[in-house]
Amino acid sequence: MWSRTKLLPLYLTAVGGMISSVFVLLMLFSLNLSHGDQPGGIKVLYGTMSIAYLTAELWLGAINSLIALLLPPHSKTFGLAVWSLVQVLIYSSGPEIVGLALRNTDPTSSVYLEKTRIALAVIIPVGYWLAGVGFLLAIPLVKLDLAGKFVEGRLKWSGRKGAFITAGCVLGALVTALFTVSIYYKT
Repeated sequence: MWSRTKLLPLYLTAVGGMISSVFVLLMLFSLNLSHGDQPGGIKVLYGTMSIAYLTAELWLGAINSLIALLLPPHSKTFGLAVWSLVQVLIYSSGPEIVGLALRNTDPTSSVYLEKTRIALAVIIPVGYWLAGVGFLLAIPLVKLDLAGKFVEGRLKWSGRKGAFITAGCVLGALVTALFTVSIYYKT
């Protein structure tokens, strides 16, 4: 059974995000879908938000177990830590990007609300679909890796560690720059 389900985390991750993007769009425009009826919009909002969250976030445990499976025993915790770092840095940059895009708009206006909806309606689905396609494209390489045919011999961890640290620093610098620019434009 395990041999047939090893790649299930990648499929869950890829397809779950893609499905979730549809419910995110429904959630963002729930008031419009209910023709301006606020109680009806709230029902649409909570229903679609629940489905969006379930389809987008149920994959977390599965993808973490796949990452742990693919890494050699001596680097599992470091690899999972790097994966968590990347997730946090990417997630935290989203509000900064939206804030920068709307910096010249009055936050109390209806225009701000509409622009925020549009920004989120573009950013979230595009992110989910790009990630989903990336995960699906990774499946053949993961199959090779699970079969032990991707890398022969022992990996030189020092070179990989340097690459992880460099990538983390670049991503951290990007998030720091976004944060700094957002503070600059608020004043």
